[in-house]
Amino acid sequence: SRFHDKAISYLSSAYDLLQKENPKSEKIFYAKANVLSSFANIYLDKNEPRNAAKKVFEEVQSGSEIKNTEEQKRFQYLNYSNLSNIYSQLDVDSAYRYAMASMRLKAKNFLDDQSMMINYSVIGLYFKKKKNYQAAISNFHKAVYVNKFNGTDLNKNAFYKLI
Repeated sequence: SRFHDKAISYLSSAYDLLQKENPKSEKIFYAKANVLSSFANIYLDKNEPRNAAKKVFEEVQSGSEIKNTEEQKRFQYLNYSNLSNIYSQLDVDSAYRYAMASMRLKAKNFLDDQSMMINYSVIGLYFKKKKNYQAAISNFHKAVYVNKFNGTDLNKNAFYKLI
């Protein structure tokens, strides 16, 4: 549909405007990150995961602007989880590496959330590909648990199908 192309055009305009604003503003930084995430979502809707990944990589690169180490880790934790989800459509080995990178960045006292659910499911896919079915099922169950624990029920049927 033309909706996607129109959305990309509007997002491009928004990003261009944000680029002209104060680069040291935290609000501007996060607004640009949200625009890049929106780009990625549109590209995923268009079934263009490589373009989606490019936008998330831009977010990863922009993370170096965050001075607070813990805040930077939280930001990258989400980005690497998003990359793992995108790469699960392209290359499961790369998806696994991004999921593991995301998990290393997760704060120890932070409860498992949707990003961890994605990480567990990607790791499950990786082990399924490697024919380590016990590890695959274990990770799919962790994803289901996080899904249920957080009350989202997001992708529940997909997890049960994988199991």
